[in-house]
Amino acid sequence: MEKIERPDEIEAEAPVNGALGEAKAEWEQEGGAPEAEPIAEPVTLTGSTAMQNRMKLPMAVLLVFAIGMAVAVNVIKQPEGAKGEPTLHKLSLNLGDWGGQKYEMDKASLDELKPDEYAAIQYRDNDGNSGDLTIIAGSHTGAFHNPEVCFRAQQWEFTENAASSLAVPGMDREIPIKRVGLNHRITGQKAVGLYFYKTPYGLFADTTPARIWLFFARVLGVQQKSYFVRVLVLSSGGNKEKDFETLEQFAIEVLESTRETNPELLN
Repeated sequence: MEKIERPDEIEAEAPVNGALGEAKAEWEQEGGAPEAEPIAEPVTLTGSTAMQNRMKLPMAVLLVFAIGMAVAVNVIKQPEGAKGEPTLHKLSLNLGDWGGQKYEMDKASLDELKPDEYAAIQYRDNDGNSGDLTIIAGSHTGAFHNPEVCFRAQQWEFTENAASSLAVPGMDREIPIKRVGLNHRITGQKAVGLYFYKTPYGLFADTTPARIWLFFARVLGVQQKSYFVRVLVLSSGGNKEKDFETLEQFAIEVLESTRETNPELLN
């Protein structure tokens, strides 16, 4: 007679099939099913994070614009603008106690810069101080390079180069300038100086904004020269502060006279 198995015996002896069955067996051996992992809550952007994301696009646009401007100003050759009438010959050779004499700029600098016109004048006062005025006029960005390059080409090393400003009597605002200390690599002569740029859109101490505004003037059809103005004074006794005082006095003499003879350089 066949043995009739009880239902609980059938359940205990029944084979466990498939991965689910195997997993169930393992759970039972280990003491139960593992706990379910918690479901991560959705991430919500905070106000600052959302603002940063919104700012990414305009910042990217500005970056592309800046790169484009740099390429346009420094790489693309610009057509020549209207040079206008020469005016730098009007600069005075007599500035109070200072008497001046014109000299020729070196050929290498002229070939590199190709200025519309230029003025180079050496001055000397009654106390034996020596000053130098150089003005380069150009209607294209190629006429204006980083001054440090030009100084080095003339064997001058920078010992100081700092942003400053110069107050000229009669002007309603100070002129932004770069104030420099110099040492000649060959002769050892020390000097102090200042320089700035005049563009159709104002006065600047740095090369890059001056070149950019000149480029804008060309694009907009503003046919007006831009100028690089450099004033130097040779050191008379190694006292740098005294040299800078002499430089400031000389520069004010130069610019006060320039406002009369060549107002286009400062207006």
